[in-house]
Amino acid sequence: MIDLEKLIASFKECIGWPYRSPGTNDRNGIDCSGMFVRAYRAQGASIYHGSNTIWRKYTKQTGVVTDAGQLRRGMAVFKWKSQDTAKFPDGQGDFYHIGLVTQENPVRIIHASTNGMRVREDPWKSGWSRWAMLKDVDYGTEQEPQEDETMTLWVNTPNGGTLNLRKNPNTNSAILARIPNGTPLTAEEEDIQWLQVTYEGKTGWVLAEYLSYTAPAAGTVTTARMEALEKRVSSLEHLVQMLELTVKEEQEP
Repeated sequence: MIDLEKLIASFKECIGWPYRSPGTNDRNGIDCSGMFVRAYRAQGASIYHGSNTIWRKYTKQTGVVTDAGQLRRGMAVFKWKSQDTAKFPDGQGDFYHIGLVTQENPVRIIHASTNGMRVREDPWKSGWSRWAMLKDVDYGTEQEPQEDETMTLWVNTPNGGTLNLRKNPNTNSAILARIPNGTPLTAEEEDIQWLQVTYEGKTGWVLAEYLSYTAPAAGTVTTARMEALEKRVSSLEHLVQMLELTVKEEQEP
């Protein structure tokens, strides 16, 4: 097992080292996953280089970060985007950056960053969107995260329209209901890009990208909605111009 305190100490030793990818995993240059390789090696263990592989093969418990209070010392945290990589076309997305939580209250994260091209210890920011407990790390029972089984989110569609509630987590599944923009929902389960919710007694799945952690401001017209309205006004103006031209032509001798 990997000793938690030694793991954190190894990361702290790297603060200030230059960022380099691929690096040599020493003070001459190291990248984000290279620090995990170095720390594991120091304890006679091994972990594969690459944040996408670490997420998929070396984690035992994972979740979505909604606030810093979820994070515990020794957790790996990831920056993520929904598009798959060529190496991992499995629908899980791209876990393109990794760091280690080294302190709680306030949370501090050590990572090899391209911002300044060095290893940094930073406070938590919302860009870290996924957390994971690593398989071989001895966290102790008090370190296990206590996840909320549910969380409240709001429908926030780009055009201000409704959001489809589907029977299964895919866009070809049957639509159970159409949920109005701004509706609060309770998320119950997660399936990569989908969340399971209940609306008016019907339980189904919605695309997570159309939900937000805060309610949309009342009366807000989104950019996409505004563009649609502007196009409609433009079309109406064009129609009026055509009608005026027709009337004018009919009135000419």
